[in-house]
Amino acid sequence: MPWWNTPPEVAAPPVTLERVCAALRRLGLDPVVRDGRTQVVLYRYPCTLRLLSPVPAGTDQSAPPVPEPVSTQADKAAPDRLSGALVPEPAQVRLLMESRYTVGLTQEAAARLAAHLLEKNSGRVSPTLLTAPGPDGIDVVGRAWCTVTAGMSDPQLRTTLRVWCESTLHALDELSEGQGLPLPPDPTGPASPGPADPAPTDPAPAAPTV
Repeated sequence: MPWWNTPPEVAAPPVTLERVCAALRRLGLDPVVRDGRTQVVLYRYPCTLRLLSPVPAGTDQSAPPVPEPVSTQADKAAPDRLSGALVPEPAQVRLLMESRYTVGLTQEAAARLAAHLLEKNSGRVSPTLLTAPGPDGIDVVGRAWCTVTAGMSDPQLRTTLRVWCESTLHALDELSEGQGLPLPPDPTGPASPGPADPAPTDPAPAAPTV
């Protein structure tokens, strides 16, 4: 069937957590779905992916607010071709990926790091790195998101997730090296050796492939 006759829902089906998991498995990762969210470990950084959509007023939202793009009212409405009146566009659905670098900084160290992250974020498209409270201090969180209201084909979804995974891994590893921060243990690596066993070297993470 020619592309111009292909129904939109076939060419770009809705993005679901099941499709996100399938795409991540194609990238060599091992995702699981818990509490309506996809959880996966990106080598040494735990990641959570979830779909965010508008909810009725008064509904409890546990998810943190997603950064909204700067826009005007005209951006959120399209003119009707006949009357010229502005017609509100459908509510946007977004796919959000959050990655946590558990480092446990003090408030003073986190304030210095936050200024550094702000400068780095200005020159990077994705992910956005920021500081956030953790169980043992202040951690670093990476966020990447995009609008998926119109759906995505399988190649589009895999490519988006591959770019997010590669850029997040690079950004957090670079932050660790540049700021002298300790890397968290790699839960996908081998177990700690015994006293008589030689310490293995950490294998370089292979980049996910489409």
